[in-house]
Amino acid sequence: HEAGYERYVAAAIFCNLTGKLPTNRDFYGRDDAPTEAEEASDDTTNAWVVAHARTLTVDEVLAEFRWAHDRLVEAVEACVEADFEDPNRLPSFKGKTLLAVVPNQCWAHHRDHTPQLEAFARSRAG
Repeated sequence: HEAGYERYVAAAIFCNLTGKLPTNRDFYGRDDAPTEAEEASDDTTNAWVVAHARTLTVDEVLAEFRWAHDRLVEAVEACVEADFEDPNRLPSFKGKTLLAVVPNQCWAHHRDHTPQLEAFARSRAG
């Protein structure tokens, strides 16, 4: 779930910076895409991403998370100051500044899910 958000935001940033259209693989890490019904809202798209992640091993999920997080850092580092403050610089974010988008996709998002991740880790420890 967290990797999915970070992967998607990184793809959107790179798309805007390069002028290239991202592929489904860029957005989702796979070649297929959510159906129209699955893409109807953030919740249904998220459910589609999570359903796929549940088919992976814990090691595969962790590797995807590390890759997606590194890719988001790389995308943010490729931006210039105006990309962070001008709501029109990155059209994928529909009028939001990068400063408004990144916290929700990264540290604030991680903080929101820390209790669930800790509970999962405890369940696997013993």
